[in-house]
Amino acid sequence: MRFTKENIETHRLLIKENEGLYVWSCDLANEALDEIERLQARVQELEQERRWIPVSERLPEEGQPALIDLGNNEITVGIWFWENEPEEWSNGTDYVGWQHWNYGSDKFFPSDEPPLHWQPLPQPPQEGE
Repeated sequence: MRFTKENIETHRLLIKENEGLYVWSCDLANEALDEIERLQARVQELEQERRWIPVSERLPEEGQPALIDLGNNEITVGIWFWENEPEEWSNGTDYVGWQHWNYGSDKFFPSDEPPLHWQPLPQPPQEGE
C-alpha cells in the first residue's frame, strides 16, 4: 500500500477513535506514520534533486560542469558560458554557449547542438565512504 498524505491522515483519525483501548499501539502507529511521512518527503526531495532539467526550463550556473543529455542516448559532461570561457579551459576559440567534454582530446569543445536536458554533477564521495 502506498501511503499518501490523505490516507495517513485517515489512519491517524482511526487511531484517535480507538485511542482509549489501544494507547500503546496508537503511539507506535503514530510514530510509524510520522516516519513514513518523513521518508516520503525525503524521497520526493531526492527525486527533485536528481531529475533531468530541460534547458528550456533553466540553465545551470555559468561555468559549472553538469551532466548533459545530447539526445540519442548520448550523455556527457558539459558547461554553459554566458561570456567567454576561462583561459585555462580555452580551446583557442571565443565561444559563448554550451561546450561539451571531448574524451579523445581531453578538452571542452563548443557543442554543435545544445543539449536537451542537464543535471548537476553528484558530489564526490567523502573521505572514508
